[in-house]
Amino acid sequence: MFRELCSNSFGAHTEHAAAKFCIIKHAIPLGLGVCPIPVDDATSKRTGNHSPWAYPPRCVKPANRPKKGPKYCVYNFEDFRGGEGLSIIATPEIAVEVIDALDDATVSPKLRSHPSSLLFPGAERVAPFEIEDVPNKGKGVIATEDFKQWQTVMVDFPAVIAPMDLFEAVSPEQGRHLIQNAIERLPVAKKAAILSLAAGSEGGMVQGILNTNSFGINFEQNQYIALFPTGSRVNHDCRANVFWRYSHASMTMEFVALQDISAGDEIAYGYIPLGGIREERQELLRQWGFNCSCSLCLAPASEVAKSDAARTRIQTIADRLRSAKANKKGKLTRLVSEMLHLVDQEGLGPQLVVWYDLISRAYLQVDDFENAELYADLADQTWKQHGGEFHEGVDDIRALREALQARRTESIGPGIKMKN
Repeated sequence: MFRELCSNSFGAHTEHAAAKFCIIKHAIPLGLGVCPIPVDDATSKRTGNHSPWAYPPRCVKPANRPKKGPKYCVYNFEDFRGGEGLSIIATPEIAVEVIDALDDATVSPKLRSHPSSLLFPGAERVAPFEIEDVPNKGKGVIATEDFKQWQTVMVDFPAVIAPMDLFEAVSPEQGRHLIQNAIERLPVAKKAAILSLAAGSEGGMVQGILNTNSFGINFEQNQYIALFPTGSRVNHDCRANVFWRYSHASMTMEFVALQDISAGDEIAYGYIPLGGIREERQELLRQWGFNCSCSLCLAPASEVAKSDAARTRIQTIADRLRSAKANKKGKLTRLVSEMLHLVDQEGLGPQLVVWYDLISRAYLQVDDFENAELYADLADQTWKQHGGEFHEGVDDIRALREALQARRTESIGPGIKMKN
């Protein structure tokens, strides 16, 4: 139910075993001169210390989890991103692992200096967009200046982070207790911004806001959700003009232009996986309590049918490519050309991170090493465009390179090395 696309979580991960020894990495502003230890309500009361958190954590034992399992606690850091505040619902072991990312210095200079960033160094911060009423959509984000493809449109930071399974793990009463504490501990303006977001129909207003507006992120190798007060205002469109990526190392969300955007255009991305036909998209989007009114879904029946046919054909070609060993090289090239044309026609560029990998492997099956390497390079380049240097497809690209090297060696003997 949470928003998804080509979300990317990248950055260094510190193993829990590091409690046995650690290198102090935390900046002095966090007030840490020793390695941090996990803290819950009991340890805070016993030691009188809950640093670097602003308040003693509020904790519950999840009603629907084993009794010996970890507590879920609310942690608040008041100085987060220029004093805007952050509330985290997490186990004590996970909370301690994210302390490094609380430091404003973890945010790259490029994103710190973006005019939409809370860390913008200028005296007057003027974001290159405005939040306005949008017909049939409520509030939305409208560009106030032009953007080129791949340009950063928006930078935002989370206000609330919680486990994706929160409402399955805890009782309704426990869930309300945790969420209300998380929001109440935020600055007044931040709390008001959150409570003004649209709420779904499940679980009451606060839970509905979290369910409807949160983004799925990877958080210390676990599935979590994050609420971004400004980013949550970006509406859905089945032909999006931006995509988003998230850095766990700096707790930063970035919206990037998929195409040139003009002042006055609405900024929009896809809430659901790309490539579905209209009926599939509408069914998925009902989870957010609305019927999509984007230009593609409201297009004349003939245009919708053409789009659906193109998207179905892309999937058919993908199935053919997975069994490309039976194809001749010429036929394979025609299929690839048709697929890439349809992907471009339908505005499904982010899917190329998957299709380029598949195409490379298809050429590998017929020992066309030149094209296999070409599309491996394109897969790598496209991943970096969408996810940065430490994108979530790093392991897939490495595996693809290894498969190419192994197959080439098997076919023509050792001595020729593929690119790393």
